[in-house]
Amino acid sequence: MAGLLAAGYGARDHILELIDGLSQQRPLSSSTPPVAVTARPPTLAARSVADPQPAIAAVVTETPLAEKPAENVLAMNPIAAGLGAAASTQSSAGEQPIMESPPHRQPPAVNNTVHSAKTHNEPVIIVRHTPTPRELAEQHYQTALQLLDQERPTEAEIKLRQALLSMPEHHLARHQLATLLINQQQLQMAQEILSDGMAIAPENTSYCQLLARVLMERNQIANAVLILEKNLHYAPRNADYLALLATAYQRNSQHKEAIQAYAKALYKKPLEGKWWLGKAISLEATKNWGNALRAYDSALANGLEQNLSSYATQRKALVETKLTEKPD
Repeated sequence: MAGLLAAGYGARDHILELIDGLSQQRPLSSSTPPVAVTARPPTLAARSVADPQPAIAAVVTETPLAEKPAENVLAMNPIAAGLGAAASTQSSAGEQPIMESPPHRQPPAVNNTVHSAKTHNEPVIIVRHTPTPRELAEQHYQTALQLLDQERPTEAEIKLRQALLSMPEHHLARHQLATLLINQQQLQMAQEILSDGMAIAPENTSYCQLLARVLMERNQIANAVLILEKNLHYAPRNADYLALLATAYQRNSQHKEAIQAYAKALYKKPLEGKWWLGKAISLEATKNWGNALRAYDSALANGLEQNLSSYATQRKALVETKLTEKPD
C-alpha cells in the first residue's frame, strides 16, 4: 500500500513539473521578458487540491497569452498584472512594458500661407503703391513751393526741374520755373523752358504771353509779335493777350495795329488805365491829336501809378499844344 501511494505521488509530481516547464517555455508576450521565479516543491495541500488532468487540457487548448490584449490578461490574472508591473520597472531601457502605448499622433501639416488677422481663409496681400509720374511731379512741385516760401530759390529750381522730368506736361511747374528764371534774369534759360512748353501745349496761351515778354525783354520785338500773332486764334477774345499784342505792335512801331488791338482789349476791360495810356501814345504817334487827348484823359481817370500818371500828364499837355497850333 505504501508503495502504491508513493507511486501515485511520484506521478503527480511529474505532471506538475511538466506544467511548470510549459509555463516557463511560453512567454507572456513578445515584448515582455520572462520573470524568473524560483520553483518550490508543492506542498501536500497543493497536491491534494490540484487536478492534473484538467490543468493539462487547459494548457493545450487555451489561446496563448501573447495573442490576447494586455488588459484581458491583467483582468484575468491579477497576480500576473503585479508581476508584469514589477518586471517593467526592472527591465532595461530598450525593453517595453506589457501595456500598449497611446496611439501616435501625426503633427499637423505646416502651412506657409500667411493669413490675415480677420479670417483664416484669405491670404494677406501686401500692395506697395508705386507713385505715378503725375504724382511724383506734383510732389516735387509742392516741395518747390515750400522752398520758395522759405526763400530758397536754388533748391526750388532743382525741384521744379525734377517735376518736369517726371511729367513734362505739368504746366504749373513749368510756368513757375520760367517765372523764377526770369526773376533771376536767366532769360535764355527761361526762353527755352517756355518754348518747350509751347511745343507740348500750343493752346496754353500763358506760355505764349510769358515767352513774348521774355523776347521783348531781350529786345527781340519782331519775334514777340510773330509769336503772339501766330497763336492769336487760341485767344481771340482774351483782353490781356490782346493788350500784350498791342504793346508788342507799339514797340515795333506798328501803331495802327496797336490802336486796333488796344481798342479790342479796352472793349473787354474799359477801366484799365495803362491800356488807355498805351492807346493814347499810339494815337499821338499817328498825329491823331483829338483822340490822343481823350485817351490821355481816360488814362488819368482810371488810376495810373504815380510815374505813369506824371508821364500821361506831360504828354497830354504836349497834345493840347498841338491842338492850339494853327495849321500852316
